[in-house]
Amino acid sequence: MVEQDKSRGGRCARRQWWAEPTLQLAALVLPCLCAACAASQQEALKTSRGDQMIAEYFRAEIGNLRDSCLADVKSLQDWQQKRQIYRKELFEMLGLDPLPEKTDLKPVITGRVEHNEFTVENIHFQSRPGLYVTGNLYIPKNLEKAAPAILYVCGHSPVKKDQISYGNKTAYQHHGAWFARNGYVCLVIDTLQMGEIEGIHHGTYRYKMWWWNCRGYSPAGVEAWNCIRALDYLQTRSEVDAEKIGVTGRSGGGAYSWWTAALDERIKVAVPVAGITDLQNHVVDGCVEGHCDCMYIVNTYRWDYPLVAALVAPRALLISCRTFSCSRMTPSSGKMVSLSLFEIRSARGATRAATKG
Repeated sequence: MVEQDKSRGGRCARRQWWAEPTLQLAALVLPCLCAACAASQQEALKTSRGDQMIAEYFRAEIGNLRDSCLADVKSLQDWQQKRQIYRKELFEMLGLDPLPEKTDLKPVITGRVEHNEFTVENIHFQSRPGLYVTGNLYIPKNLEKAAPAILYVCGHSPVKKDQISYGNKTAYQHHGAWFARNGYVCLVIDTLQMGEIEGIHHGTYRYKMWWWNCRGYSPAGVEAWNCIRALDYLQTRSEVDAEKIGVTGRSGGGAYSWWTAALDERIKVAVPVAGITDLQNHVVDGCVEGHCDCMYIVNTYRWDYPLVAALVAPRALLISCRTFSCSRMTPSSGKMVSLSLFEIRSARGATRAATKG
């Protein structure tokens, strides 16, 4: 505040703000008010009771969904009547109903690497026009006839050098090599987020793109579609026995293996490694907190995940994980429901949960 001081020749003399009585009072009172407001705000932010109520609500809802999952399936006839309905629901919850047109894959082999036991082809194809899927195809040497094939789907393992993405297939190349050494043709494909052409998985997990759910979109659907088109590609290869195709992958790849086997009966055996569990583990145990959008459907029809396993029956399903992974993604209930359906169908396949230390 500035006033004219006549006694000093009209010069401006600055009176300090704290010299004003009103401001002195404010200086004394405001800290008290601020302290009171802070205490009030802190009291308002105590949400433990509300958090507990929400947790109890989710626990009760998950219990209801678990108990109702496949409760109406009492016989083989029941299952045969409902199976295609369930599969259509899964396509819809992945954003794949109606199914996209199967357009020309336009596959390209960009290079080859020769190993003394197998050949690796660097490939890409388009699952939709302009949607490129990059991968490596491992082909055993000296094949005398068409061989069984494995579609290997990768988890979240980025490989970059000088800001260039080599694709997460690079992190899993030892798996492709193992299959080729053991007589399988193996196609290892990159995922949407961590391929050579990088997209986004973490829309809601990291970037607050909540409109994804509102529009029925999940990257799980894109990954499932890329896997379906990868099967189309494998069936074009003369080295592949088109009637003997399996799918596997770990973490995110475990989830995609799960979806693909449920959706596409060309898969004769599926081995999801981690990446799969039930709603109890996801919601009540908190597993969802550490996992990506690509692991989840938009759950319009209020499924529990054993229904996914059920859609694989009577084909062979091995649910596998390491001890550490199982502590966060336990496959127990999915195994049990699927096993009951295998028994209903008197299938030759078997379902079991494998834990490897």
